[in-house]
Amino acid sequence: AWRCDTRPWPWAQCCSSRGGSLVAGPAAQATVTTFNDGVLIYKVGDPGEVSIGDGLVDACVTTCAANLGVGIDGSGVLTLQSQVSDGFLTYNVTEISDRAFSDWSGIFGVTIPGTVRRVGNQAFYRGTPGTGLSSLTIEPGVDLTISNMAFAGTALTHLDIPSRVRTIEMAAFIDVPNLQTIEINGG
Repeated sequence: AWRCDTRPWPWAQCCSSRGGSLVAGPAAQATVTTFNDGVLIYKVGDPGEVSIGDGLVDACVTTCAANLGVGIDGSGVLTLQSQVSDGFLTYNVTEISDRAFSDWSGIFGVTIPGTVRRVGNQAFYRGTPGTGLSSLTIEPGVDLTISNMAFAGTALTHLDIPSRVRTIEMAAFIDVPNLQTIEINGG
């Protein structure tokens, strides 16, 4: 598996060019590997799995909103893939990290891939209630947890909660003033 470490120059250059972080010494064992695809930041977790974002900073790299066809395509629709590659390995996307897209005003629609098991705390939170995200689609797939305030303050008008959603944590949809209808398990 590809991993940045303390090897001399050629390895460091490879790591740097892939958007990873160099690690050194004893801290290397505790360091989490991240990479980006030029649009979104991914954090490697369990073998074969990644989360979108690292829970510390926005999930978008600086070119996120400007890229066409990947991520946000100019229409405000965020395209999240179920699998991504760091150039060496392919990973299943299993989580949208805490605060990954918090207060991003340009995201109006998002589809949650069927591989995602958790939408993190404040993942799509909006500080100005009733703005931003207005369309949410949850694809069929594995069991899903929607964490605290994940969609708080958004502009959602309709919610369709499929049977794969097993847990909706406290205040996941608080301060959503435009929400008019909620369908649970298709009915």
